[in-house]
Amino acid sequence: MEKQGEISVHGNPDCVVKTFDGYCISTYNLDKDTGIKTGSIQKFANNSLISRLNFDCGILDFKSYESNFLACTSDGKLILTDCLSTKLTLSLTDQCLSYLSLSGNTAYSASLDGSIHIVDLPTQSYQSYKLNAYEIWYIEKFNDLICVPISIGKLLVKDSRNMETFKTLNLHESEICSILIDDTNIYTGSFDGTITQIDSRTWGKVSVLNIGGGVWRMLRKNSGFLTANMEEGFKYTTPTSQFTVSTQSLAYGLAEVEENLIIGCSFYDSKLVFMQTTTT
Repeated sequence: MEKQGEISVHGNPDCVVKTFDGYCISTYNLDKDTGIKTGSIQKFANNSLISRLNFDCGILDFKSYESNFLACTSDGKLILTDCLSTKLTLSLTDQCLSYLSLSGNTAYSASLDGSIHIVDLPTQSYQSYKLNAYEIWYIEKFNDLICVPISIGKLLVKDSRNMETFKTLNLHESEICSILIDDTNIYTGSFDGTITQIDSRTWGKVSVLNIGGGVWRMLRKNSGFLTANMEEGFKYTTPTSQFTVSTQSLAYGLAEVEENLIIGCSFYDSKLVFMQTTTT
């Protein structure tokens, strides 16, 4: 993996999403003097900004939804937008929403008060569940199960049909901050700098890969993992090698926007980092 370049953006970028003609980013900005939080969703084509919608709250995560974007905010709201105007605002809590997962017309959002919120988007109705004593940084849905990090290094698996506990797995020495799911595996990334692989058919631990730096976001790529790390920047790690693109700041969001073209969000220095990988 090699760095191809970088551009500066307005605000602190934390998430990037591929679009049909380019990509979009979200930002979360905290004024240290006043404590005021602001954010934006910005749309790019040919690496040039074509639209920006500002908010009086930070945007911590967003996803493509139909022809729009669904975002979760620092003041506990879900916002539906086309990046030109806000189409819907749904208040779920007075606490910060940290992550958003979509499955069909249902949104699953994690909160920093240890709750999750399950939202039926067509009816705008939702249910909330307190699952942890402190912040939850991630949530993922697959089949009829919901995966949520709890306490120190544990993964709570709930049955979405009745919200009963299906499994609780002890996987890491520190909190889990990212989850990736494919057809047969669940991968969990942690502040301890490792990725744990679980077979979702047997629920047995398959392997532990040492990444280093705290695995904040991850993508599966060929035989390895692309990761945004809390330290040391962006990495591409296979069982036999590791490539690093260092940053001056916390590496946050990560997306493959074209074949082998990766964009990463370097948070505090307000940059998007462009990386190329052809490694198999």
